[in-house]
Amino acid sequence: MDKRSSVTLDSTQIENGKFTLEGPLASPRELNLMIPVEGITYYARVMADKSAMEVKLDTAGYERKMNNYVSLVPEVTGSAFNKEYGSYEALIKPFVDKLSAISESYNELNGKYATALKEKDEATADKYKVRLEKLKQDMDPFREQIDSVTDRYIKKNLNNVSAYLMSMKVVGYGLEKTMAWYDRMPPEIQNGFYGTSVKNQLDKLKKASTGAKAALFAATDINGEELKLADYRGQYVLLDFWASWCVPCRKGNPHLLKVYEKYHDKGFDIISVSDDDIGVWKHVLRGMKVDRSEGFKILGDGISKGYDIHYLPTKILIDPNGIIIGRYDSEEEPLDAKLKEVFGE
Repeated sequence: MDKRSSVTLDSTQIENGKFTLEGPLASPRELNLMIPVEGITYYARVMADKSAMEVKLDTAGYERKMNNYVSLVPEVTGSAFNKEYGSYEALIKPFVDKLSAISESYNELNGKYATALKEKDEATADKYKVRLEKLKQDMDPFREQIDSVTDRYIKKNLNNVSAYLMSMKVVGYGLEKTMAWYDRMPPEIQNGFYGTSVKNQLDKLKKASTGAKAALFAATDINGEELKLADYRGQYVLLDFWASWCVPCRKGNPHLLKVYEKYHDKGFDIISVSDDDIGVWKHVLRGMKVDRSEGFKILGDGISKGYDIHYLPTKILIDPNGIIIGRYDSEEEPLDAKLKEVFGE
């Protein structure tokens, strides 16, 4: 999870409707069975452990289909990890079902929205866009309920399933919360596949959190001028990682402008890191390097790597000595409170 990549572990042939895979598994982990048949790829997630497992799949009883990919619901026996994960899934199922129903409506409407844009029917596209935003808002309460159930589950159990769930939420949970739960985990969980992933992510996050020395970088800004973070020593700097497609980012820009105008003359500056320009403070590209020769492979995250950026917006506040003193998301109040503390108003 910390490398955000997948690895092919093994393959086998299906003969007479049956297949066998075997080999060592150091600790419980999620495995995905991928079955290509006549241009369609069936896939199923299995939460595997060291036990002998039996997995039954029915291609006629798929969960969902998207393009040429079909998600199957496996019937699994023999894995304690899979059974425990099933207990967690049962807790969130009522909210997942409601979320899925809205998501289907969203995807259907989004297809119509894309068609309207393609046909340059702006009036219809605008109507669809308003309805899409409403559907997004309708999904938020169910996402929040899922997050709440997940938090309670992790806090209560601290098992392999909890480690698996935490491995996908480290940045969202933040350093303090994640470390508090990680430190309470038994050693065998900490040293397992997902416990190790959480630890690796924590180590990276520590280097980009409050108290750490800000990673220096140099880049060319949108005006073609060289920009070095080291040149900003002696003043407070807010690194704003954002993008034009990020709705919370764009909603927050007017407030960020007010913050800039209020504190700029007192020794405060903003450096935005993205691929877009709002034309007031300094703005640079993050410098992501991509290899498109075989799909889409990220070779380097550029500036973002030094600050462990996984979602947008993320704002990093740096003091005059180059030390990170705050890490913020789209919520405006925590950043406002910190700037008020720093500048005394």
